[in-house]
Parts: sequence; structure tokens; C-alpha cells
Amino acid sequence: MKESATKNILLLINGLGVGGAETYFIKQANYLSAQGFNIFFATIFRAEQTFVSKLRIKNEVVSFNFKYLFDVRSFYRTLLFVKTNNIKFVYSTLDVANVVARLLKIFNPRLRVLIRESGMADRKSLFLRIIDVFLNFCCYRIIAVSEEVMNSLVKYQPFYRNRMIVINNGVEIEISEGALGELRKGKKIDRVTLLNVGSMKNENKGQEQLIYFFKKMVDRGLPIARLVLVGEGQLRQHFEKIALDLGLAEKVIFTGLLDREELKEQYLLADIFILYSKNEGCPNAVLEAMSCGLPVISTAVGGINKIVLDNVNGFIIERGNEDQISNAIKKMLDSETRNKMGMAAFSHVRDNFSLSQQTDKLIKLFKFI
Repeated sequence: MKESATKNILLLINGLGVGGAETYFIKQANYLSAQGFNIFFATIFRAEQTFVSKLRIKNEVVSFNFKYLFDVRSFYRTLLFVKTNNIKFVYSTLDVANVVARLLKIFNPRLRVLIRESGMADRKSLFLRIIDVFLNFCCYRIIAVSEEVMNSLVKYQPFYRNRMIVINNGVEIEISEGALGELRKGKKIDRVTLLNVGSMKNENKGQEQLIYFFKKMVDRGLPIARLVLVGEGQLRQHFEKIALDLGLAEKVIFTGLLDREELKEQYLLADIFILYSKNEGCPNAVLEAMSCGLPVISTAVGGINKIVLDNVNGFIIERGNEDQISNAIKKMLDSETRNKMGMAAFSHVRDNFSLSQQTDKLIKLFKFI
């Protein structure tokens, strides 16, 4: 049942560009709009038109063009926008947008503010943690994407525990179980493809270690055809040079950024998904991979233990433990084991981590207020 479009909601984010948080926020905006809410979408900084075009809402996307965090003129424009459009709720994500959202509450006390915390608190600077301590009284709810994220927030602000709630990320289920099962069973291969999806702007996703590990597996004669790395960032050329120097130029594939359909194709072509991150909240790429029937090998980060069930739909490994990742891959080389785990992965996200299930929890908050 759709909610009547009587509640004006502003979704506020740092910017629109490359990133899982940005992509997921767009999906949530589209879902909320489809449920009848009057959605406004705004960015603190620049919004790339490529990503703006993915929004399916009736109101025009606005960029407030802050030059820095405490840009008074831009903040005034934001405050005026909220009042002019009779915004009742601000739902924000990412650090700068979360700061602005809470400041809006100070100047507009009737506003209800919900901020989304998408990553572990230890990635935050001391400055941001201090801001949280002083400004989180402005929040109606602090939404953590996993219990682990929430617990990391509670450590330095236990007095706000009653304002915190866990709402996991979710994924759109776009293929039926029957069709997916036929596709996976129909793949006649003797060499598997490994897939990793993530930003290359820093070392968090572990692509460099994966390339070196892949080299060792190839040298040992394991039947691994290729390692596909999806993503973009300032370290991409560095990773490409490593692959070239190791003689893997034709086996380590860099796709760059992919649109939704291209990425889905990579998930369906791959055989095993690998997450090798140091820090995550509730990784969207893992949910997307599992929704396409991929078993997952993942480091024990964020809320991954609720998503990847060890030895059921994938394996949880310790980062840097080559024996664990090697053993996990070896077990998945058997097609029957791999397909069984892949279908278990699909069932798990369909039943527990769909976009509609998780965003409906957010809608309950809007309806309750």
C-alpha cells in the first residue's frame, strides 16, 4: 500500500558520484517516491549528471554547492529551501551531509532529522566524533547499517543509544530463483572467474593484495581463469602496473566504472565474489553479488557475518590469511558446491536483505512520526 504524498522528505547527501552509499541512496529515493512520498533530493557539493539521471522523482535535484563545511551562505540557502518547500523530514547520509542536516534542526526546531551511518566509527576523525557528541541531540533517529556500526557509535556516545536503530542495506531482486538456478547450472566451465567490485580511491578494498594472491594461485596451477576488478579511482593505474609487471595483463581485467546493467552482467558471468576490505558497514556489492547467485569469500568486516553465513553461502576469512582464502577457493572449484552455495546466497538476501524489506523499515519511522 502506498503512502499518500503528504510528507515532504528531503534526502541529503554529500554529492552524487562513484560510491556504494550514493548508489544506494538513489535507490532508496526512487523506492520512497514510488511509495507516494514527496521526495526532494539535494547534494551538499557537486552532483554529476550521470548519477542525477538515475533518480526517478518528480522534483528537480538541487545542489547547494558548499565550498566548505561551515559555508554560511550555502547553509542559509539550504535552510531557506527547507522552509520554502515545507520539508518535514531530512534523511541524510555521509559525514558532511549529516552535519548540515543536524544544524538545520537547530534553526528549524520542528524539523525531524534522521541520519544514516554507513560505516564503522573508527574511520571518523576525532573532529567528526566530537561533532556527533554535540549535535546528535538533534536527531530523531541515528540509522546504522549494521549492529557492528551501531556498536562502534555507542562506544563514544552511549547517551544516544536510545536514538539508534539498525536498518541494513538492501538489494533489488531482479531475477527469479528458477531462472538463476538454470543459468548457474548451465555454465559449463573448467576454470573459474573471481570478481571484486569496489572503489580504487584508496587501499581499503584490498585490490593490490588480491592481485598478488591471484598470481600465487595461478603459479600453483589452480584452475582460475581471471580476476575481474570493477571500479575506478586514483590507484587504478598503480594496480594495472602491478598486474602488468606480474605478467597478468590478460588475466587481471580492469573494467572501470559500469552502469547498472553492465555490472549485473559481470555478476552473472563471474563464479566467485571476493570482498577483501579492511572496513565496511553493510557492503552493497556483496548483497548485489549474492542476488545474482554468487557465493562469497569475505573478510570479517562490518555486518558481514549476518550476510555471509560461513560454509553455507560463502566463507568468512581473516584478511592476510592466504591459507584461508586459498582453501575457500579450492572448495568452490567444485561446481556442485559452488552452485549450492550461490543459490543459498540468493535465497538469503531475497528473504532478509531486499531493498523493499529494508526501506519499509525506514517508511515505518516516517509513518510513526
